[in-house]
Amino acid sequence: MSKQSRAFLTILFAVYAIACFEPMFAGRVHDFHDFWTYYLAARAHSLGLDPYSLEVLNGIADRPRSSTLFDYPFVYPPMAIYFFKPFLLLSLEDASMLYLVLKGAMLVGLFALWSVLFLRRFDPVFLWFGLLAFNSPAYIDMHVGNVSILEQFLLWFGFAALLSGRHAVFCALACAAALFKLTPLVFLGLLFVPSLRPKRPFLMLGVTVGIFGLVAVASYIAIPSAAAGLQQNLGQHFMLLGTINPSMLGMWEFSRQAFRDKAGLDLPTWMPYLFYIAAACAVLVLSLRNLRASAVDGRSAILFACLTYAVLMPRLPDYSYLIVLLPAYAAFSRTAVGASSLLIVLACVQVANQHILGAKLFYPIVIQYYPLLLALLAWWLFARDLGAEPKTDPATPSVT
Repeated sequence: MSKQSRAFLTILFAVYAIACFEPMFAGRVHDFHDFWTYYLAARAHSLGLDPYSLEVLNGIADRPRSSTLFDYPFVYPPMAIYFFKPFLLLSLEDASMLYLVLKGAMLVGLFALWSVLFLRRFDPVFLWFGLLAFNSPAYIDMHVGNVSILEQFLLWFGFAALLSGRHAVFCALACAAALFKLTPLVFLGLLFVPSLRPKRPFLMLGVTVGIFGLVAVASYIAIPSAAAGLQQNLGQHFMLLGTINPSMLGMWEFSRQAFRDKAGLDLPTWMPYLFYIAAACAVLVLSLRNLRASAVDGRSAILFACLTYAVLMPRLPDYSYLIVLLPAYAAFSRTAVGASSLLIVLACVQVANQHILGAKLFYPIVIQYYPLLLALLAWWLFARDLGAEPKTDPATPSVT
């Protein structure tokens, strides 16, 4: 790729990226649905009220009830509440502005880390891929105010520490990322990958999980209503279907309902769980076999683990697909098709999701769950690559 082309793509990227900050320019930062929930939950706890109650959150809100916000109660463990308490020093609007700026800085830091440590070069095609692919998770996260960018920032800088041999830092950052959704704790399993293993992996894992468990238990003791409230809120919002939650379990449930509505075939409600468990076990067995191979380098192991995580999660909202951007780009870049062609396809599918007449009628699963299907494709390509022949710490190739 010529210097002129790189410069042109970079300028276009900068212009498009500004759209992520559109709420700030439009004065709508107080409309961040998720962040408003976090802020009000922290305020409720400070007032001695139940942060998991929708009625309480509605009662202490600064303006009349907004259905788009209060449809979603606080769904994180009680220890996450303490992270948001410093924002209470500011008004909701000022706190939202600060939160947006911090997330923007973290997003820039993420792309910089990916480029320096994993791509090892400046690649404007990847910048575009990062904004457009998988239904633009970075754009969605910036607009709804979720913690996904923060979670990925902590997790990927933890991966950087792991690659440099700082295992304790990796464990600390992985635990910090797990404060909100707990599931990032599974990446502690990377301590057992031969190329990343510390001297005493079982001891390090035990100490890390033990400390995290003590903090979690203490937070539940401090907020007695958390156990029942969290279980109720998660139960009500776990099985979301369609583009908002393109996860494997959601796809099987979506398929079951599609058969019922279009073919009149009413399958048992337990069928999606059975298919999910079978598919997840197959993916997990193949993934562990590849990760345990002594020839797998650290970078490839981390990228492959992220793809495996995304494919296996029973619930993975659209903004959480941030975790597969770099791994998928690495997998697709190694194919004959190339990342440039794939980027065009991704962008077109994204447009098809919104505008092509009849797309949702004739191809509902592909349209609604194409991020998951793309992640599965990237996982398979990576698994095939790892199993084909030993590789020694390759840098992800750039598309030129």
